[in-house]
Parts: sequence; C-alpha cells; structure tokens
Amino acid sequence: MIQLKVKKKDVLTDFLYALFVICYLVTVLVWGMGSSLSQIRYYLLMIATLVAGFNLLLSRNKLNFGKGLLLVVPLGILFLFLSIQRANEVHHEILFRTYVQISLIVLPALYVLFLINLLKLSSLIKMMQFTLICLVIIYFMEPGHRILDFVNISNWAKVSIIHSNSFTESDICSEAFLNLFVFFNFYKNAKGKEINHKNLEVCYRISLIFTILCFKRLAMLFVICIIVLDKIIDWRGHIPKYLVPFMSIFFTVATVLYTEFMKGNLFSGFDVYKFTTGRDYILFLWKKLDYISYGYGSSMVLIGRYLEMDLLQIYLELNVFALLVFSFVYFKIAGTNVYSVMIMTYAFFNMLTASSLPGSLSWVIAFITIATVSSDKSEQEEIHIFEQKSKIKKMFSKKKGENRIV
Repeated sequence: MIQLKVKKKDVLTDFLYALFVICYLVTVLVWGMGSSLSQIRYYLLMIATLVAGFNLLLSRNKLNFGKGLLLVVPLGILFLFLSIQRANEVHHEILFRTYVQISLIVLPALYVLFLINLLKLSSLIKMMQFTLICLVIIYFMEPGHRILDFVNISNWAKVSIIHSNSFTESDICSEAFLNLFVFFNFYKNAKGKEINHKNLEVCYRISLIFTILCFKRLAMLFVICIIVLDKIIDWRGHIPKYLVPFMSIFFTVATVLYTEFMKGNLFSGFDVYKFTTGRDYILFLWKKLDYISYGYGSSMVLIGRYLEMDLLQIYLELNVFALLVFSFVYFKIAGTNVYSVMIMTYAFFNMLTASSLPGSLSWVIAFITIATVSSDKSEQEEIHIFEQKSKIKKMFSKKKGENRIV
C-alpha cells in the first residue's frame, strides 16, 4: 500500500502540484488537448510555478540543482523575438497562441527548477507516486478502458503492433506513464531516510505495465532499451561534452530531412501517409490553406489543431536557427549524464515524429528525473542508489569516492 505524507511547510506547494495534476488530467479527459476550456491547465501551471518560486525566495534556498533549466528563459525570449519578426514580415499581429506555445517550453522547466531546490528528493518521490495513482485512475476512466473491455477476448485479438492498433492505447496518459517509468526505474533501488524501497519497486512495476498498455511503439521500444541497458550500463556515468552540440546538430539536420520526407520529396513512391499514421495530412492542410507563418503556434489558429510534430513545427513556423538553439538548450539541460541524455534523446525522437510539448505534465516529470539524476541531490540528502556491479558499468562509472553503492 502506497502511503503519502505531506510536511506542513510544503502544504501549499504540494496542494498546487496535486491540483495541477488532477486538473490537467481531468480537463484533457473531458475536453481534449486543443479545447479552450482545457487551457485552464496552463494557468494552473503558471500559478503553481509562481508560488513555488515565491516560496523558494522566502526559504532563501539557493539554486543548487538544475541550474541548466534556466536556459529556457532566453530560449523563450528568442522564440518571442522571432515570432514578432515573422508577424511583422507578413503585417500580422502576434497571436495570444504564441505566448501559450512559448509557455509550454518555459513553464515546466522553471516549475521543476523551483521544486527540486525547494523540496527534498523524498518529497519529489511522493509527488511522483501521487501522480502515478492519478494516472491509473484516469486511464480506467478513458473510453474503452473499462474492466469488461480487458476481459473481452475479441478486443485482444484485434491488437496489432505492426499497425499500432490496440484498445488499450492512451493518448492522455502514455507519455506521463513512460516518464514515471523512467523515474522509478532509476530510483527503484534507492534507500535512505524517508524512502520506502518496497513502494518504489511497486511503482516501478505499475508504471512499466501501464506504459506497455498505452501501446506507443516508440515508447515500448525505449522501455525495452532501458530494461536491457539497465543491466550493463551505469546510469550515473558521463558522456563527452562534445556530444551536446553533436546531438543538437544531428536532430536539426534530421528535422530538415524529415520535413522533406513528410512533403513527399524524399523516397518517391513511399507511402508517407501510412508510415506516419496520417500526419502528413496536416502539412497538406497547411498547403491547401496557403498558410504563412506569423509566429510560433500560429498554424494551430489557422487549421485548428497541432501539427503533431514538435520539431517540424519549430522549424517551419520559425526557422532552422530556432530549431538548432532549441535542441542545444534541451541537450544542455540534460548535460553529460548517461541516463539524462538517454531520456532527452528519446524525447527528441518523439518530438520529431509526434507531439509532446503540449503534454506539460509529462515534461514536468521528465525534467524532475533529468535534473535530479544529473545533480548530486541524492548524495547530499544521503540517498543511496544500489546498482549491480558489472565490467561494462565500470567503463561508464563516475570517479571513485562518490557517495554511491554498487
């Protein structure tokens, strides 16, 4: 049984986080991602961020962890400047949607920056456990996810990995479940004061099961990679610093090429519509409606829906420079930690082929994992991560003398 305890001094911070999680999931379940009514989740995230930042100032805590998350501020300013420039070029006013779109990048990162410097890791773990409970409840509230649906053999007979078809699929919960799995996979062997090892193991298994049930092919492949590599790689190891600009350039080039592929300019004769499950149709709508960008997020106002490919949207609505800076900032946030870079690499492949930036909750979870894993927060709070010893892990391991048990 998972038990959640809240410290008195953290009541407001914990309450706002809980309110954000519940509101986020309920509004998306009832009204969907793109509805104006569901945008209340953005305002709640903004309020929670401001309150957490104010509490951090009152507590006089320093920004000891996750300083790289601050890079989203100049990134957001750059996106705003380029959006204004684009709007001026076509003599159009900048849209409110542009501010919303930029907030999807800035707010989750700032919120996490304040949380990890305000709260102990044990409190963050309890937050993740609460989030997991909420996600499981919402999952079974989605259409087609009743208990009777799961015992119906005919439903299972229609499941197809090749065609990415399953009645268990969930667009609302999939990314959040995956990022919770990534979080609990790292901390499942954590031991320390206020850390319940058995609860972490249970949460790890639950998040794994529901990530698979959500039936996203890229996510399932990533889960398999994590499980396999978990046995041979020391996740606290580091990679060379030059890989940050390399990964930035790689995904910038990949986005440009993928854009041409989506337009049908590469691999003539290839069924792009079937391969991308219809996402090229959204680009067709752009062309049909003679869309000309007047800022980040402006395409949604015109066609009434997301492009569903985040990196392509940044490239087409702004320019290749904005895409390169965005990629650099996010991989800079991940740093050189092996596990953090793995998480960010998956996120970028997902943003290349799908849309995840509107999923603020999943990004909050991802940033919490990245920021805590990349820092020495666990060591400072005397939380030990137990790992199995192997020769390959030694190759990636950190220098001797760190507070780590293998």
